[in-house]
Amino acid sequence: MQPMALNIGEPLLSSFPEATVRYPGYRDESVDRVYPIGGQNASVLVQVTRPAKGIKNKALRWVSLVSGEVSAPFLLAEGEQVACVEPSSGRLLTHAASQDQSGEKFYQWRIYAGNPAESAVELQSEIRQLFGYPYNGSALPSFLPNNRLLLQGGRDLKVVDLDSGEVAFSLDYVFQTHSHCLAHLSPDRRYLAVYFTHDAPAKRLILDLQSFDLVHCSSIPDRTFEAFSADGKHLVSLQGTKLVWLSTQSWQPARTDEIPGKWAGTGSPFHVLDERYIINSRGSLLDLQANEIVTELRSDGIAGNPSLAPSDAWVGNCLLRTDTSSAIKVVACTQLPASE
Repeated sequence: MQPMALNIGEPLLSSFPEATVRYPGYRDESVDRVYPIGGQNASVLVQVTRPAKGIKNKALRWVSLVSGEVSAPFLLAEGEQVACVEPSSGRLLTHAASQDQSGEKFYQWRIYAGNPAESAVELQSEIRQLFGYPYNGSALPSFLPNNRLLLQGGRDLKVVDLDSGEVAFSLDYVFQTHSHCLAHLSPDRRYLAVYFTHDAPAKRLILDLQSFDLVHCSSIPDRTFEAFSADGKHLVSLQGTKLVWLSTQSWQPARTDEIPGKWAGTGSPFHVLDERYIINSRGSLLDLQANEIVTELRSDGIAGNPSLAPSDAWVGNCLLRTDTSSAIKVVACTQLPASE
């Protein structure tokens, strides 16, 4: 059981325009991750690393896919880096490890708002949360509806109300290991799928993040890979050469596709573009209607594997890629085939 990282993209955003933006950057500037931001000025927030005298400083750039404008780097504090971005508003959450005077470690979360192209970037609030295990960065937090935050630190899961600053919901020892985030968040931010794999068979639990109720629990085969559909109506489960579409209303199978063994392989994380197209982490685009692989996505002029997070991201059927291998940096948005 190896789920994708929490949030590979923001499927409910409207499609982004196809665009390629180039800008002169620092020679050693490399991209850590890209975050799509919706609205009239569709843009990409890019977190970069800028090595300097042995220190790997983090900085942010806002890249407009509409105007092609690129902001000057916005420098983060030492040890601070982006944890997640709210795609509709552009608000961003950062985190950094710290400790108090007694030596007890805690995690400092900061929320920023603004876009240098439109307004100043301002610090809105700070949250200090203690966790029993180190935050490792592989589990991505997320903004939730009703001005709440979903946070993970080590094995613990918390929902924080930003209006009151209080913890609205908490689950301790949810995650088995520090190195993987065994969870999926639905595109509408309502459901959280959590996986327990330390006992056989593996178990899937679905939490409703509005009511905090457990709405579904079931056993699943080993080496199952799952992802929510772009419209949030299905949780799609890859089990061998079967692709099972679970309705998020009943959590029962609504559809089952038999897929080519070449695409399924031994299993891998995948992204659902729509009801017709899905793509796996090896870059193979599968047309479910024709039941055949239609594209083997490769790095055509863009460095790195374009099918994988974290340095690339999906917005529905739009793939955001970067190339920082030379002095001229590239941010590109490409649309893949989609159902009519």
